[in-house]
Amino acid sequence: MTYEELISTIENARRFDKMPGVEVSGIVLEQLNLPLEDVKIIHIAGTNGKGSVASMLAQILQEAGYKTGRFTSPHLIDFTERIEVNGQPISQADTLRLGERLLTKDYGVSLTFFDYSFLIAMQYYTEQQCDVIVLETGLGGRLDSTNVVTKPTCSVITRVGLDHTRILGDNIEKIAAEKAGIIKQDCPVVIGMQQKEAFKVLVQTARKKNSKCYLIQQDELINLGINNSSMQEFIYCGKRYELSLFGYYQVENAFTVIETVRCLNDQGLTITEKNLREGLRKVVWPGRMQLISRYPFLMLDGAHNPDGVRALYETLTRWMPRETFTFVIGVMEDKDYMAMVRILAPIAQRFVTITVMDARAKKAEELAQEIRKAGIDAVSVATLEEAIGLQDFDEKWILVGSLYFAGEVLGDIES
Repeated sequence: MTYEELISTIENARRFDKMPGVEVSGIVLEQLNLPLEDVKIIHIAGTNGKGSVASMLAQILQEAGYKTGRFTSPHLIDFTERIEVNGQPISQADTLRLGERLLTKDYGVSLTFFDYSFLIAMQYYTEQQCDVIVLETGLGGRLDSTNVVTKPTCSVITRVGLDHTRILGDNIEKIAAEKAGIIKQDCPVVIGMQQKEAFKVLVQTARKKNSKCYLIQQDELINLGINNSSMQEFIYCGKRYELSLFGYYQVENAFTVIETVRCLNDQGLTITEKNLREGLRKVVWPGRMQLISRYPFLMLDGAHNPDGVRALYETLTRWMPRETFTFVIGVMEDKDYMAMVRILAPIAQRFVTITVMDARAKKAEELAQEIRKAGIDAVSVATLEEAIGLQDFDEKWILVGSLYFAGEVLGDIES
């Protein structure tokens, strides 16, 4: 089997299964003899910001000298992006070797694509003898494959919003309850900025679990915007920091990270103020408010739900008030894409729709028709090249709607 054949095989596994992922991964990890009780794991759940928080924490831990594994999803260009150690992705050869180990033995359970991804990662981190693993959940938390972790060093819950409502619940409280499933008995939790409905659920769960809460000090933060070094600058609890990631919402994620570092130090890790600052300055997280070109202006953002798009809107209106934008948008059919369109409409010059290369994608012409029915200018295109060909030099364009779309864009740029 080649690497490409392996990825095709696991990608064609079921997306969901009747048996919860947490049960499946527990059964397989036991047969692989990979206990997780003594491993330092930072477990992250939330609707938006998980990947950014994971990337910041991984960079900070590396600055502090810890050999750090980072597990995130989805990947943008290649599967190996999901599984990194000290910023270096797993090799295709190691992916193939560890993936074949899962495919060639009957573990008595059916694995989904995410199960395979997580189990390849845990085998690899064990082999690499990582000091710390930064582990992002896939969907939800309570039943997620990653929730086999019973004693995390720290749990982190980023902002909770409405997404995957068919699976997780149709209101914030239900979704927050699913995310709160990663909070474990007597283990600390960091709770990022939340709507009051989600905050109440998360704090109540933490109290029931006797889990110490680390909360963002909302009266102690100031966003100073972009400085002369093209860094976002902000003040938190009287200290000034610089962040390499663009987007107003990334500052909010950084607040969560700072509180997580405080939690980790309380748990016996040693992360200095210098480590924290250097990590925030050096972190890279592609496809999130990523500036592709200044002239003409072209920005890429993987926002894929109403909350994510609202954060993009807030950033654009703060940084470039009175500007209008052309939004090139490719979305998944199971998303609330018209809510996303309505959020962006007040600052939209027009929408250009495109079909993402995924079976769950919304067709470009169908999306354009729905947007036009709402009284908003929209045109569909067949390819990204065709879309970019429509841009005038003085127009500001934003590519948005899906992380899968972001991956396609970055893949085209690399090639």
